[in-house]
Amino acid sequence: EHMEEEQQRAEQAEHKQREVLLKQQIEALELSERVQKALTDAGLVRVGDVVDRLKAGDRELLAVEGVGPKAVEEIKERLEAIGLIPA
Repeated sequence: EHMEEEQQRAEQAEHKQREVLLKQQIEALELSERVQKALTDAGLVRVGDVVDRLKAGDRELLAVEGVGPKAVEEIKERLEAIGLIPA
């Protein structure tokens, strides 16, 4: 039972950390300036905005002006690095 409690606490902490990351400004991803500008120009200003767009598929990010396949790769790598999307 004690293990279960700890597991729950760990999950809650993870969830909280995720929420904090999602609320961060997009600058937190340390993307190249060009990619960052393309995203912010499209109104994607928080990490969560980008994650939501990506959930709908790569096409949704590619639809952003100035974002090509290379940029999508860069974005995914950064999100994987901070654990927001599975590698």
